[in-house]
Amino acid sequence: NGAFTLSWNTNSLASYYRLYEQINGGTWVLIGDVTQRYGSYPVTGKAGGTYAYKLEYRTCMPMNPNSCSVYTEQVSVVVN
Repeated sequence: NGAFTLSWNTNSLASYYRLYEQINGGTWVLIGDVTQRYGSYPVTGKAGGTYAYKLEYRTCMPMNPNSCSVYTEQVSVVVN
């Protein structure tokens, strides 16, 4: 079975981080909120297929909280 670790290091000004999973091109499903701008998430027990992971994070300018942007980082893993 497929086992791997996701790792990230993102913008330190982000107000939240969320990790999503997509299996074989299906719907994105929220795995959970992440509390750190850097870290890792172990993935185990995956059957054959294509798994995509997306880390979404939002940054706001300190002097203008209404000026926010949402960014995503994405990676795909193929399990045979």
